[in-house]
Amino acid sequence: MGNLDNLGNSDNLDNLIYSENCLIPKSNNPTIQQIQQIQQKLKKMTTYVLPFEKLEIWKLSIELSVYTYKLVEQFPASEKYGLVSQITRACNSIGANIAEGSTRKTVKDKSRFIEIAFGSAMELAHFAFLSFKLDFIDKESFEEYRAKILELTNKINAYHNYIQKG
Repeated sequence: MGNLDNLGNSDNLDNLIYSENCLIPKSNNPTIQQIQQIQQKLKKMTTYVLPFEKLEIWKLSIELSVYTYKLVEQFPASEKYGLVSQITRACNSIGANIAEGSTRKTVKDKSRFIEIAFGSAMELAHFAFLSFKLDFIDKESFEEYRAKILELTNKINAYHNYIQKG
């Protein structure tokens, strides 16, 4: 019973032992050591980190998206399909392009996706300014939002330069 392939076919839940988020067929009569081995293998399978998840710029983009969604909650309902939609799409595009670009093999392809992420961040900066001018956000919120966007764009630019030096 050294690997997960030897667990057998257990279609009936009554024939399974549940142990710390792990289902094991009773028919195999697993020992504590075997259960622990299976749990370790499952933990490795579920804790795999995707390449983009290691990037600070991707993590910052996620934080910015969460911040953005909270910020636009205060916008007028009439902007739900207008400015709110454009802001959230631009913001989500940043992280999505960083993630997709991280999987590309060539410097040219990676760079292109990072450039698109940067462009989306510039779009977001524009929408932040517009939102402030339309009084959808106050000056303090605008300045905080702009600072978060600026931090991310500076790091995206640095990452782009790093890729280019390859």
